[in-house]
Amino acid sequence: AVVVVSGNVCADEIFAFAEKYFGIIEKKDKIKELPQEPRQDGQRVKHVEREVPSSRVTLAYKMGTQISRDFYIADLITDVLADGDSSLLPNELVRNKRLCLSADASVNDSIDPGYVMLNAVADEENNADKENLLEDIAEELRRIIRQLPEKLTEYDFEKAKRFLKAVCKAVRCCCQCH
Repeated sequence: AVVVVSGNVCADEIFAFAEKYFGIIEKKDKIKELPQEPRQDGQRVKHVEREVPSSRVTLAYKMGTQISRDFYIADLITDVLADGDSSLLPNELVRNKRLCLSADASVNDSIDPGYVMLNAVADEENNADKENLLEDIAEELRRIIRQLPEKLTEYDFEKAKRFLKAVCKAVRCCCQCH
């Protein structure tokens, strides 16, 4: 069981409360084994149409588990790509190319292998003349990823590290990064 508590509370009271209501739950010996997804040798595309205010493009790339080295690399890269208005995705897709209303990147963290997700909300109103807007956005996302190694600067990494330290400090993280 996971319990999240926030606010001006007394830790001793919260621990006593948690022990009273959750302490009776027996620990299971083994985590349920989930079947592994079959090897993916090529691109998979799914086009979904719904009545929504704006179209969205999402690209997902496989990565390791939350305890793998891949996770921390992917997490740092998504911070560089999308944390703040001056980061690469919003800068390129929203301000420079004017294809999107917003663009972001994230990782899903799990004990199972996860995904790096790149998301962009299309600016369909200002790009009504573009016949293949969603495909154009997907190609721009791919181009940014391909060119990422040559575009990254020391400033990008410093900004991402400052952001991480600020988040950790705000949530009183125990990782000693601040």
